[in-house]
This record gives sequence, structure tokens and C-alpha cells, in this order.
Amino acid sequence: MIRVLVVDDHQVVRAGVRQFLADASDITVSEASDGEQALERIRTGSWEVVLLDLTMPGRSGLEVLFELKDRSTKVRVLVFSIHSDEASVVRALKEGAAGYLTKDCTPQELVKAIRRVAGGGHYVMAELTDALVVSLQTDDERPPHERLSDREYEVMCLLSRGRSLHEIAHHLSLAESTVSTYRARILEKMNLSNNAEVTRYAIDHGIYDDV
Repeated sequence: MIRVLVVDDHQVVRAGVRQFLADASDITVSEASDGEQALERIRTGSWEVVLLDLTMPGRSGLEVLFELKDRSTKVRVLVFSIHSDEASVVRALKEGAAGYLTKDCTPQELVKAIRRVAGGGHYVMAELTDALVVSLQTDDERPPHERLSDREYEVMCLLSRGRSLHEIAHHLSLAESTVSTYRARILEKMNLSNNAEVTRYAIDHGIYDDV
């Protein structure tokens, strides 16, 4: 039996995944509503696959991946996200994810990916494979947003949507002063001057809809 832990802060997504997997007799599903709860359930339980969202309040999916890598856990992680941009795919795989799906996949592909990952393999949607080319580029060849840390990247995406520092701090459960520091680093690393330029950059590079 493949035990799957679905980690997503939206109840409707978790319910949808349960419905998708209901006909798979070899799969059982449990849930966690955020990163902190997921880490606790992983610590105390036994799972073959963690189906992990990336964008959650508090600990993001990427932070969960970091923590699992530090713990040297054997659990296999399949990212299940709205994000289809190169940066998100490559970051997740580099941090130890065994696979990557977007939330517009079919139920059949979801089941296939879970079984592949549970069996020790890897699975990336065909539509996302071009993103893997980015991982072969040198640092000098990579676009500026690829040089951001994962938290800086999250803040950059939120800034690009016109979110205020206060709103970002609330969304990510951070102090507003911390978000301000991230913003300053983002502008410096990307050689940008203000939030409007961040938004234009995100649109030009196809990452405006990440958040």
C-alpha cells in the first residue's frame, strides 16, 4: 500500500486529491494543512510519498524540502503546485523532490506519478522538462531571479503582484522588517530600482503568475 501525505493549505485541493485517488486501490491518503503540520506528521508517521504544495503561509514547500534534506529522511516528495516556471521546477528538484506536477494535471497522471515516485523513480510532467535545461547553465548564464535564495524568490513574486511589505509579512508569517531586508537584497541582486521594475521583470520572464 502506498501511503500518501497531501500537504496543501487549501481544503478544496486536499479534498480534490482524495477524490482523484479514491479509485486507486493501492493508495491511501492523509492530510496536512501547512508545512509545520506536515513536518510533524512526517516525524511521527510513515509515508511513501509526500504530495507537497510550494506556496503556503508559514513554512513554504521549499522550506519543508530543506528540512527533510537536513533530516536525511527517506520519504519521497512529489511537488504538486500551480507554479510551472523554470525557477520553481529546478529549485524543487535541486532540493530533493523526486517529481513535479502542476495542479492542472489529469487524475490519471497524478496516480501514475505517485506510483513512479513511490517505486523509487522520478517523474516530471512532459510540459515541464524544458525547465530542466536551466539546471545545466552556468551561474553567468542564468537570469537574475535564479540567483535569489528561495525566500527571496517568494518575496520577489509577491512584490511583483503589488503586495505591500505588510501584506507579504502576514502572508509569509515574517516580521515586516525582515521582508524589507529581503526586498533590498532582491533589488540589489537583480539590479532593479523599485517594485514597478520587479513587476515588469516578472512579466517579461513569465513568472508574474507564480503567487
